[in-house]
Amino acid sequence: MLFRRITRKQLVAVLLISSGVLLGVIYYDDAPETVYAPAVVEGKPSAKSIPPPGRMPIGFEPGRTLRDPFALPGQFASVQPAGDQALPTAALTMPAGKAATIKLPVLVGVVGAGEQWAAIIRLGDESRSYQLHEYAGSYQVVAITIDSATVAGPAGVVVLRVGR
Repeated sequence: MLFRRITRKQLVAVLLISSGVLLGVIYYDDAPETVYAPAVVEGKPSAKSIPPPGRMPIGFEPGRTLRDPFALPGQFASVQPAGDQALPTAALTMPAGKAATIKLPVLVGVVGAGEQWAAIIRLGDESRSYQLHEYAGSYQVVAITIDSATVAGPAGVVVLRVGR
C-alpha cells in the first residue's frame, strides 16, 4: 500500500539518487587492494628457461666463404681474374725524347662485383668505363683490381691507381 501512494516521478527520482550514491561509493572506495610483487629468485636459471641459440639455415658450414648474391654465375662470366695471366710487355719501345709527349690515361674509379669489373678511365677530355681487354685510345686494359687498373700501350705496361 505504501507503493501506491508514491508517484511514478518520485520512484524514478529515488532510483536515480540511489544509483548515483551507489556509483559514488564504488568510485571513491579507498580500500587498498593488496598487490604482491613476484618473489625474486636469485641463482642460475634452469636449462629450460634459457632460450635456444640462433639457428642457421640447412647446409650452412662455418668458415666457408659465402657466394656473392650480386655476382654473375660462372657460366656467364667470360672475364678472367686479374692475377691469372702474366702481363704483356710493351710491343713498341719509344725513344727517350718522345716519352714526354705521350698522354697517360688517368684512373677515375673502379666499379663492379664478383668477376665483372670495369675501370673508369679518363683519356684526354673523355671519361668512360672499360672492361678487361678493351682499348682506351692506344692502351689496352689488361688487369683490374679493386683500386687499380693495369694498361698496356705505347708507354709500356702501366699500373694506374685511383686518384693518381
